[in-house]
Amino acid sequence: MADEKFTRETVLSVRRWTDTLFSFTLARPAHFRFAAGQFARIGIEIVNAEGQPERIFRAYSVVSSPYADTLEFFSIVVPDGA
Repeated sequence: MADEKFTRETVLSVRRWTDTLFSFTLARPAHFRFAAGQFARIGIEIVNAEGQPERIFRAYSVVSSPYADTLEFFSIVVPDGA
């Protein structure tokens, strides 16, 4: 699924704060800029029940500094969520 408006990044770490709260960090793409309080849409590729690649997107709150070298995002676990 090549698409030039997306970049492929690596998850550097995951931290579970509680059973339902977690954060994760990514390498920061050089072009990614944001202001405090913004969020980003992040997706993963899965193989669906038909064996076809599919992207699932969710919005994540950015909790890192706008000047940090890595990006940290905060989220919740949704029971029975994708």
